[in-house]
Amino acid sequence: MRISLLIDNLGSGGAQRQIVLLAIELDKLGHHVDLVIYGLNKHMAYMLDETNVNLIVAIENEGVAKIRRSINIVLLIRSIRPDVLISYLDTPNKLSCIYKFFHPKVLWIPSERNLNSGSGWQVHWRKVIYFMAKVVVCNSHAQSCWLLSQSILNKDKVIVIWNGVYQRFFDVFKERDRLFEGSKRFISLGRLSYQKNPELLIKAIELLSEEWLMGCEFEWFGEEDPTAIGKRDELTRRTMHKKLPLIFYESLSNPENKLRDIGCLILTSRYEGTPNVVLEAMAAGVFIIAPDIVDLPVILGNDERGLVFKSENPEALAKGIKKYLKMDVVARNKIISFARTYALKEFTGVNMAKHYSEVFTR
Repeated sequence: MRISLLIDNLGSGGAQRQIVLLAIELDKLGHHVDLVIYGLNKHMAYMLDETNVNLIVAIENEGVAKIRRSINIVLLIRSIRPDVLISYLDTPNKLSCIYKFFHPKVLWIPSERNLNSGSGWQVHWRKVIYFMAKVVVCNSHAQSCWLLSQSILNKDKVIVIWNGVYQRFFDVFKERDRLFEGSKRFISLGRLSYQKNPELLIKAIELLSEEWLMGCEFEWFGEEDPTAIGKRDELTRRTMHKKLPLIFYESLSNPENKLRDIGCLILTSRYEGTPNVVLEAMAAGVFIIAPDIVDLPVILGNDERGLVFKSENPEALAKGIKKYLKMDVVARNKIISFARTYALKEFTGVNMAKHYSEVFTR
């Protein structure tokens, strides 16, 4: 079966990582896979080097006008003539719908990758185009509920497929020392943006006394959001002024290597789809503290597989950090073990590709 996957670019975002993983796993299943992008960012392209996935850049010049760009992308897909077209993110979904309109035989599967609580136009355009889709895939039950609550889709046309995790993150677990001395090393991974909310981590650390912070190291790795240029310098000045043990670094190209000696991942996002960093940390054996957004209360359970705090609440996050620091090694490792077992069951790339394949014959 010839399968084309369409996304804007292969930057370091969660949707980009997921579509690359899906392409790799579908290739392993014996499909002919074309991954089509129209932006010049190829950060994740190295993952395709030892696969048969065909990476195609539809537009070589980012200065091309939007209408011309859209026409070129649709014509490129037409030249491929896929049996299945899978699209990630809003603009690729709209472009794929145009292709589907002129080529009704293609099996089109758009995917919702973030939590949406919008109204008006956010609802209307989805109602217009999604009726042509085979199904719409959400990566969280929360987004599925929103689509249904807005009467955008019938229940039989929306399914949830949680994100997958690269095998290398599962392999990290075997290389970690379960009694290692890095338990007071905390990491956060994500763009410096309104969505990822790095300010919340600063506020929570400010609430902790010197006694609690003794020996602790907090590191944040991530790019500046295009709408927040200068954010890293602003946050750094704030942490230095307060003398907080928090440093903001550029994004990591291989986060799995960093997770080998980290004790705890902290997520501070205001909203997400299903955050990759949480699933990857579960696979790698890193303890997790995360907000009660989207499906995270289900994924992490009632403090069974990690600690969940009230979102956008620095006092609740500070309380979670204290609770983690008070745990002994046995208690931490029990939660880490439960989390990894859950990840092995729910979040492998093989499972994700299998669930998509089931849609093809549905």
